[in-house]
Amino acid sequence: MRGSLRRELWFLLRDRHATRTVFAALLLSVLAIGMGLREVEMQQREVASLSSSTLVDLEASLDGQPDPGSAAYYGFRLVFDPPSALAFAAQGVRDDMPWKHRLRLLALEGQIYESDPGNPELRQAGRLDYSFLIGMLAPLLVILLLYDLVGRERRQNRYHLLAATGGNAETVLYWRAGLRSAALALALVCPFVGAALWSGAPGPDVLLLAAVAVCHISFWAALTVGVTRRIDSAATSAAVLLGAWVVAALAVPVVAAAVAERQYPVPEGGEILLTQRETVNRAWDLPEEHTMVAFVASHPTWEEYAEVSETFEWKWYYAFQQVGDESVSEESEALRRGIRERDRFMGLASWVSPPLLVERAFSGRAETDIAAYQRYEACARDYHRYLREAHYPMIFGAEPYDMDALLDLEALRDCSVAD
Repeated sequence: MRGSLRRELWFLLRDRHATRTVFAALLLSVLAIGMGLREVEMQQREVASLSSSTLVDLEASLDGQPDPGSAAYYGFRLVFDPPSALAFAAQGVRDDMPWKHRLRLLALEGQIYESDPGNPELRQAGRLDYSFLIGMLAPLLVILLLYDLVGRERRQNRYHLLAATGGNAETVLYWRAGLRSAALALALVCPFVGAALWSGAPGPDVLLLAAVAVCHISFWAALTVGVTRRIDSAATSAAVLLGAWVVAALAVPVVAAAVAERQYPVPEGGEILLTQRETVNRAWDLPEEHTMVAFVASHPTWEEYAEVSETFEWKWYYAFQQVGDESVSEESEALRRGIRERDRFMGLASWVSPPLLVERAFSGRAETDIAAYQRYEACARDYHRYLREAHYPMIFGAEPYDMDALLDLEALRDCSVAD
């Protein structure tokens, strides 16, 4: 066994094609992890900068405000979901879904769907993160490394020599494929393990994701060896293997996404936002009593304070903001439910698409998947409710206006630690 290992290691080191492929894998791994760590650092700096500026701006905005309505209108607070320790490995939906908001007491639906689109050219080109490397590119590296393993020996008439010197040609080739796959796995996985431990990621999660990566590489190595054993032509082997990769990595996810969209239709966030704004704008032309009756129906606590006697009162203004949110509550819930159902369907489809399964495993542990986004959205909604409940007693006149009490409210909500 040791002799076989030493012999195949010697052959590996002398094979320029193999060493270049392994070295390229190492470079890609370091590049993907470096880009991920840089992105996480940028997000952490952004959170720190926004947190600091929010506290300063809030104190300046509330200073001198004559009433609680004005204080609520100008007082922005921050809710955010900072990147996890494993977010460098999988950005997931954080490129597309918002993970921070500056909220105030106005209608939430008009704020929750706002997001920073970032650089549209970068988004169109896609992001090379580690989960993409392992899920999508690692199979290609395995194919490149092993697709001609058997055919080359047969073309160069060395197959029978291997059988004579090694006792069993197939055993020798299995050793060769195993060693080269192991070298590729080490080149791809070791940088991830080091970066994850340096980032403070939980050890069990690191080991689990490393095992996922190794299993994925092993799957494609086994498939490649199985194909090359039956097909002498290297070109034909490569074509068959690339066809398998196209089906697993591209066709299945695309078809599954199309089926999910058709099977689980959802309202658009833009449509929800438009409907909510129309409801809010229409309230300016309706009698104040119309708004207050609708508000009291869902907030009976404030019934005795609901009378509007002036041309403009802040309690009426914030009441129709809330009524606007409630007018699209069913559509908003349908959107969240539809997204969950689509994600669940994609999870089932991933069992016939190993690359998709790998990427979902990484984004799940990195807390950058749809479930993590919906937890953040729920946290943001809960924070907005907290602000309303804290401001309403002053706005409706049940308590005197106290600017210091408003400054003492939670100005920053970290949704990664929120209950």
